[in-house]
Amino acid sequence: MTTAASTTFAHRLGRAVGLAARFCFHDRNPKIRWVKRIVVAVLLLLVLFNSFNWLASAAIWIGIIALAVFGYRSPGQAWSDDEWERFVAPHGRDFLGRPVDATGKVDNPYDITS
Repeated sequence: MTTAASTTFAHRLGRAVGLAARFCFHDRNPKIRWVKRIVVAVLLLLVLFNSFNWLASAAIWIGIIALAVFGYRSPGQAWSDDEWERFVAPHGRDFLGRPVDATGKVDNPYDITS
């Protein structure tokens, strides 16, 4: 069987990963073998946790940029009556069923008969 003439980076990396796996998963003493496996699992969980935080923060930033580009309204911008009815008070009523005006406020908040 012929061997590789040169040792490339991929060859060295594969050999190192194989040696690390053999060190962690093969031992004559089962207790030591399980301790090594737990250490590897904890390290993998830490790496995954950091990756999840990075991915979540990237998704939040994409959402913020999308809101900024596609129709975020600052509080100072005026809304038309149709937009208030659609977003703030569907069908001109609040969640208790009381009629509201164009700004989404109830005319008489203490009146429960309407």
